[in-house]
Amino acid sequence: MNVVDTIGAGDSCQAALLAALHRLDRITRQRLRDISAAELTRALAFACKCAAFTCTRAGADPPRSRELPADYW
Repeated sequence: MNVVDTIGAGDSCQAALLAALHRLDRITRQRLRDISAAELTRALAFACKCAAFTCTRAGADPPRSRELPADYW
């Protein structure tokens, strides 16, 4: 990947982390307390990949689910 612009990478990372936690049904405080290391690793990896994807485009333009390769999640 070539970096075009880093604007929005942090926002993309945070949004993707929340989306991943939602997918894992770990979005509530109680469910988050019980998250496994594997689930947390998966959620954080997804968030980092989405932030990296955002950096490949100009402006704060995070990826949409349909734009992400299947192996992102």
